[in-house]
Amino acid sequence: MEDQMLNDDLSHRSLSLQGREKEGGALYSTRCWVEGKLQPATISFSEGKITNIFFSKSADAADMGNAVLMPGVIDAHVHINE
Repeated sequence: MEDQMLNDDLSHRSLSLQGREKEGGALYSTRCWVEGKLQPATISFSEGKITNIFFSKSADAADMGNAVLMPGVIDAHVHINE
């Protein structure tokens, strides 16, 4: 039941950069999958690539709360040939 409540709570929170990955920026979450565990981190990116990972919150980072950020992970469910 608790897992379902968590899924329901986060189901509406999907991140879409909508082209902003080309501009660059930074995202912060209390749950980033880095070095094999979930931990607080800021993920900086520019031109579609990760440029840095900081283990603290950067002042310019968009706060994603407790959403799980998984830098470098590819969504295998995307259909490339569509």
